[in-house]
Amino acid sequence: MDSHPCSHNHGGCSRCGVDPCADRDPGEPPVDGRAFAWSSVATFVPPLALAVTGAFVAGRGAEAQLFGALVGLGTGMAGSVLFTRWIGRARGNHA
Repeated sequence: MDSHPCSHNHGGCSRCGVDPCADRDPGEPPVDGRAFAWSSVATFVPPLALAVTGAFVAGRGAEAQLFGALVGLGTGMAGSVLFTRWIGRARGNHA
C-alpha cells in the first residue's frame, strides 16, 4: 500500500481523486465580482485599443491599416491571456 500524503490545498491529485471544489458551496461562484470584472476588462479592452492603435500607426494605405490592426489585435489578445492568467493565479485559481 502506497502511503501518499494528500494536500487538499493544492487541488488534490490523481492518486486520491479529491475534487478541488468539494469544499466550496455549490451556490458560490468560482470567482468574485472584482476578479470577473478585471478579467473582462483585460479580455476586451487591450485588443480593441491595440487594434485601433495599430491601424492608426500603420499609415494611410488600406492594406497597411489592416495589417497594423491585425498585429495590434494579436498582441492585445496575447497580453489579455497573460493578464487573465495572472489574475487567476493571484486569486489561487491556477487557471
